[in-house]
Amino acid sequence: VKCPSIVIENSNASEGIIDSYNGFLSRDDSEAYAKKIYEAISDREKLNNIGETAQKTIYKNWEKIVAEVGERYKDIIKTYDKISKNR
Repeated sequence: VKCPSIVIENSNASEGIIDSYNGFLSRDDSEAYAKKIYEAISDREKLNNIGETAQKTIYKNWEKIVAEVGERYKDIIKTYDKISKNR
């Protein structure tokens, strides 16, 4: 089973997640979250399908994440160097 995430809507973690397509979004309260958990586990086939879609649409392997973060740090350092030289 490729398990999709249940996250709080409008949070950083919810970026890229479309409710009931590649994950589940919940309001930020315990009752809504509990209902979303129940919704997710009540239909095993749907849960599996959403998990498959999640892996195809939002999954990133660690190598890709590390490479992206490395590039971001390089950009930050270049920007800092430019600012420092202009002072």
